[in-house]
Amino acid sequence: EGDLMNVPPYHELDRPALEAIRATCPDGAFFADPAETVNGPAFVVEDGTRGIVGVLVYRMTAEPFLYVDQTLPARERWNATKTLVEESAPVLLARGIRECHLFPNDKTFAWRLLRKLRGMVGDPRIHLVWNLSRAFGG
Repeated sequence: EGDLMNVPPYHELDRPALEAIRATCPDGAFFADPAETVNGPAFVVEDGTRGIVGVLVYRMTAEPFLYVDQTLPARERWNATKTLVEESAPVLLARGIRECHLFPNDKTFAWRLLRKLRGMVGDPRIHLVWNLSRAFGG
C-alpha cells in the first residue's frame, strides 16, 4: 500500500514548499506562478510524513500565434520575428501570456531561431513554442 496523500487547494502559506519543489526542477523550466490571477485554481499534494510534495497549477491564458512571410530571406524572417516578440512582450506579459507559437517552414531556420531564443527576448518569461502540427508533414 502507498502512503496516504491528501490534495487540498493551494494557499499562499504553501509558497515556501512550492519554492523548495521548484528548486528541484530543471533550470529554465516554465513556472506558472499561482500568485498570478491568470493561473488558477491550484492544488497541492501532501504526503503524510513529508508534507507538500507536489503542486498543480491550472493556467488559463490565450495562446498568441506568430506568422511571418516564409518567402522572405532568413535574416528578414528573423528580424520580423524578433521585432514582433520584443514589441508585443509588454502587452502579452501584462495579460499573463508567456508563450508564443511559431510556424516556420524551414527546419534549419527554426533550429537557429530556437538556439538564439535566450538572447532574443528581453524578458525571459516569454517562451517561443515551435509548433510542429503541420510542419514537415506532422
